[in-house]
Amino acid sequence: MKKTLFVLLWLVCLFSAWCDNSNIVEIDSENWSSNEWLSVEDAFNQQIEQAQYISDMNDFISYRALSISEDKPFTSEFIIDAIFDKESSLQGWLEISQKKYSKSNDYETSNITFDINLMESENDPEPIQTSWELSLLYQDDEMYANVHSFDLFMWEWNSAAKMYKLMSELLIGKWISLEVKEWKIMTVDTNSDTKFWYIISTLKTVLKTQDIHDSPNFLNAVVEMIDFVNSYVNLWISTNELTLQEWEFSFSELWQWIVQKTFTWSFKWKDSAFELSFVASKNWLEIHLYNIKEYDEDRVDYVDKELDFYLSIQEAKKSEYDIDAEYTKLRQKIFEMKWKIRYADSVQVSGSFALEPMKLIEWQKISWKIEWNIEKHFGVDDTKFPVLSGDILSISELLSSFWVSF
Repeated sequence: MKKTLFVLLWLVCLFSAWCDNSNIVEIDSENWSSNEWLSVEDAFNQQIEQAQYISDMNDFISYRALSISEDKPFTSEFIIDAIFDKESSLQGWLEISQKKYSKSNDYETSNITFDINLMESENDPEPIQTSWELSLLYQDDEMYANVHSFDLFMWEWNSAAKMYKLMSELLIGKWISLEVKEWKIMTVDTNSDTKFWYIISTLKTVLKTQDIHDSPNFLNAVVEMIDFVNSYVNLWISTNELTLQEWEFSFSELWQWIVQKTFTWSFKWKDSAFELSFVASKNWLEIHLYNIKEYDEDRVDYVDKELDFYLSIQEAKKSEYDIDAEYTKLRQKIFEMKWKIRYADSVQVSGSFALEPMKLIEWQKISWKIEWNIEKHFGVDDTKFPVLSGDILSISELLSSFWVSF
């Protein structure tokens, strides 16, 4: 019986693999046309323009840009619930919520709550528990905070926790300017949503480019994309003096005239080099950044940094997506993410994360499951914006008094 079951499973796997491969047929670009008599390039470009995942991303992240340009009130809300799983060296959970109201480009407020409970194991005698609530106000390019409540418990260090709580009680209800001398501890990036919108436009330019060697816009688009990724995940990639060494791409037909494009580029400049590959269709997108190298003047050669970045977006059904991301260094996973996103008037994100031991916390592996609900919408809101009142404290003054107390 077991042998029969094994043979049956083997045949099913073999048949499934054959079916999958049979659905992907490489296209001869010169001798192919769609049912609309489009060339393979035109068919692919048209499908990318109509791709639902690009449309959904563009619609959702453009809310703030429209709010700024049309001066509309704008509300966003997100709630994060995370539980550390058994694979994590830290145990516990955290909840973070924020509701933000924006009236204009330089006037917005947020209400934020934190509730965190951490321990190194289920039997750890030194848990850390903290909960606090505060408001943020962004006005005239300045950020202010107002703490409403604060609680902290640190087990054996609870005497220190009580001191922190006592200090917080002196601050509750007072406005604090989040600026330290010439730098700010917290700022608002008013161009972030506009930048995201531009990256989507840039992505479409990269995907649709055919005459790569004759297109300076293509290189500029790649530079923008790499710089954008670098601003969030430091891949140690310089984009100075970028040159395209070689490239190749091919088209495949999947089903019902759906076209998939697979292409790889090799880039190089005086500081570093890398390879970038895309697999794209109207239903999915895979991006792979690999063979990242840095020029070593002592060796007079490029040295492989053994970094790898992979991102995949696949449409499960209309406006529901599976997203996988992975970042490795020295063949060890530093970051892994698996998300499911359902897009409608709101975005619901659920997934799992893993951060392998790193220099800052080399004794810890952090792994957790997360639920993240995001809502963005326009509309008239009767929320009253807070008004700066009383003496405004400086964060630099608070930090100075804090160190003096020690």
